[in-house]
Amino acid sequence: TGWTSILLGTNDANDNGTNAGHRAIFNSALKAGIIWSAVLNTKMTLGQSCTKTSGTWTNDSTYSQSAAVVSSTNGSQLTCVVSTNSSGVLYAAYYAADSNSGTMSVTIDGGTPGNDSVLTANGNGTTILTQNGRANTVFLARYTGYSAGSHTFVFTDTSATSGSNVNMVFLVAAPYAVGTGTSRVLVGGVIPQASDANSSATAAYNADVSADVALLAGDGLPVDFVDVRQYINSSNDFAGGTVLNPPI
Repeated sequence: TGWTSILLGTNDANDNGTNAGHRAIFNSALKAGIIWSAVLNTKMTLGQSCTKTSGTWTNDSTYSQSAAVVSSTNGSQLTCVVSTNSSGVLYAAYYAADSNSGTMSVTIDGGTPGNDSVLTANGNGTTILTQNGRANTVFLARYTGYSAGSHTFVFTDTSATSGSNVNMVFLVAAPYAVGTGTSRVLVGGVIPQASDANSSATAAYNADVSADVALLAGDGLPVDFVDVRQYINSSNDFAGGTVLNPPI
């Protein structure tokens, strides 16, 4: 039994306000981070453990030395198998970056899923670049309506062969039935700023985090939302601190 904590969104709310495109990027990346922490490694298949069915796939260490594989060659196929003792949901985590035009098609068990059947490796018209200079991230695709058991993903590079069209598969995964003593992931909300500046943005991101956690908890993942926001006094707790970081 153990605990993992995640606390994200403060800079996003401050820099991007309530912009829908940026919030979509934040939510997808947050959910990818949550499943990385919450899914048992026995219910997760990393890209480098998948079968390089055809074309050109190379190992990549952008986020982890033993996780992702990458293709920039049209027609390349990757086959990944994952099993679950729960029913309903499967996940795929993939790379996205600014100035990247990579696309992949996805099939599951030989069929086209009802959503995210094409994965676009960029921010879908919104810049990913953060104030820290990071212009790439990992997104999560979530698929529903699948039974317990083994499932086969096939990813096909559908973009033109080019170094500017990068397709990276990080992992496929599935929830599992939570048992007694299972470690849990605690995901903190987004705190207010001093004097409750940017209140609509911080409140929106806090609500997004709560909704993301509720969605994944409903899938069966051992994840809990911690509403740290309600314990911050935006008038008093920032004395001597910065607008974003109360000295507590």
